[in-house]
Amino acid sequence: MHVQHEEEGENAVWAITYGDLMSYLMIFFLFVYAFEAQKPEQKIELMQAIQENFSGKKPQTAPPPAPPPPFEDELAAATELEQKLRLAKLQDVADVESNDLVVRVTLKERILFPSGGAELLPGADKVLHEFAEVVRPMPNDLMVEGHTDDIRISRKLSYKSNWELSMARSLNIIKYLVDIEGLSPTRLAGVGYGEFRPLVPNTSAANRAQNRRIELTILRKRRKQASVPKAAHPAPEHHSGH
Repeated sequence: MHVQHEEEGENAVWAITYGDLMSYLMIFFLFVYAFEAQKPEQKIELMQAIQENFSGKKPQTAPPPAPPPPFEDELAAATELEQKLRLAKLQDVADVESNDLVVRVTLKERILFPSGGAELLPGADKVLHEFAEVVRPMPNDLMVEGHTDDIRISRKLSYKSNWELSMARSLNIIKYLVDIEGLSPTRLAGVGYGEFRPLVPNTSAANRAQNRRIELTILRKRRKQASVPKAAHPAPEHHSGH
């Protein structure tokens, strides 16, 4: 009888262990089911809470993405343009600025064109050549923008509006950069804004002189985003005629 009691005790211990194991498995599968039913953002919060409870430490959040590195070649181009214009003693008629989108050289009208005309002056090639030398090895696209003041075009001139005059000036600069300097025409585009984008109000002769300008713009390169493939269009159904 004594041996029988010992065997019953051993069986009872085994049953308790087995029962605990089944309980843990049931809890585990319930947890997995509940976890999978959560939204993605809720899953992240739940995992962070579990890490905090088990480790006693808050999980380290990923640092914010670093800003893109500076465009070293374009910044160098801006610096080189400033140096070339200063050495050529053109800093009084040309200004260089840069931002996240462009590097822009602003040229005053008097260095490039006669009043009311779109033909390049004899000394215009000097400053345009300096610009071409800097941008020639660069892959960037280029934009030529023409601007005028708000004084109406004389009827004696070839152009009917400041708009037409500004576009003709942009076109002639593009022709020079392509035909004389050998820049690829695929890189160049031109636009004429006429009097509609003034730097300052056209309220004085000095202000109007600032607004009569040409802007040579280097468009800064951006990292190309991964393109999302377009969904294939289903083939059209063919119906037999009746």
